[in-house]
Amino acid sequence: QLSILVLMFTIGTAIIIDPGLVTKYAKQDGWISAIIATVIGLIIVWLYASIGQYFAGKTLVQAIQSTLGKWIGSIVSLFFIGFVITLSSLILSNIGHFVSSRILVGTPIEAIDFIFVGFVILGVRLGLETLARSTEILLPFFLILFLIFAIALLPQIELDNIKPVFENGFTSIWKSSIAVIIFTFGELILFLMLVPYVPSAKRIKSGLLSGAFLAGLILIFVILLSILILGGEGTAHNEYPAFTLAKKIDIGGIFQRIEVIMAGIWLVSIFVK
Repeated sequence: QLSILVLMFTIGTAIIIDPGLVTKYAKQDGWISAIIATVIGLIIVWLYASIGQYFAGKTLVQAIQSTLGKWIGSIVSLFFIGFVITLSSLILSNIGHFVSSRILVGTPIEAIDFIFVGFVILGVRLGLETLARSTEILLPFFLILFLIFAIALLPQIELDNIKPVFENGFTSIWKSSIAVIIFTFGELILFLMLVPYVPSAKRIKSGLLSGAFLAGLILIFVILLSILILGGEGTAHNEYPAFTLAKKIDIGGIFQRIEVIMAGIWLVSIFVK
């Protein structure tokens, strides 16, 4: 359950936003940035997991307070609380803007956000155990939708879009990598709040790393698909590259306009986040 929660949380907003983020500087070399970011991100997640095991039975806030003392620890913890509120607001803004501009065009963003927050509040009230179990039910749907999305796009691939490799040098690749590391993997420190609920301390590291690894592979694949189909420039200047990819699916003139699949993938993962 921890692994699935990490997977969904990591993909969250990243599956829609990361392709454009990673190609901003690296262009067609964005897939290299994604690989570098995933490797470094897993090292960071390993560090988080090690901290979680060391302070097994304590949340992030309790670990900070036991290390820095009650007063200084409480002040530092307030920064994390502020970060959570800010991150939640941004996620809500992302989902509202996406749905109101791409799916339910013309619908007030407030209406979408209120409905979404309602489901989130319900999930929080039912508790972590219920939420964790619900992700086990949602995971097969998520994977099936993603598999349909990936297979249907294969005929659209243009290998020339990935060339020339290293055209903009390593500096641009590294700039894009930093953005993905911070945005995608840095936020996983919040899972240290859930460490006390993991039955065995030994499972903390395996749960965090396996979820982050699988999420990294999925994101690398989506970014690579975006570049191979839209090109480096096309991906960089597209607000929602993965959603645009889904609009390009056309098999025999029958199987087309299934971009709602991409939206479904994102709605499931962003709900968990």
